[in-house]
Amino acid sequence: PVDKSKSQLANTTLHKNIKNIESMIQDSRDYIKSCKQQKAELRHELAILEQKLKINVKEKVDISRNDQERLIQSLREQ
Repeated sequence: PVDKSKSQLANTTLHKNIKNIESMIQDSRDYIKSCKQQKAELRHELAILEQKLKINVKEKVDISRNDQERLIQSLREQ
């Protein structure tokens, strides 16, 4: 014969464990969602920084070319 009180305790424990597991799964889903959001934000920031870097490098190259042209011009004038 099955002991009803032990059976009920086992069922209660089982249901508590199921609820805990469901809660952990939901927490994990929320964490993954948060990580994906953070990843998207970081990608966006990285794209902005890459664009700024390209502009900065282009400006430096343009300045360097201007300096070279001035130097060549001054040497020609000598």
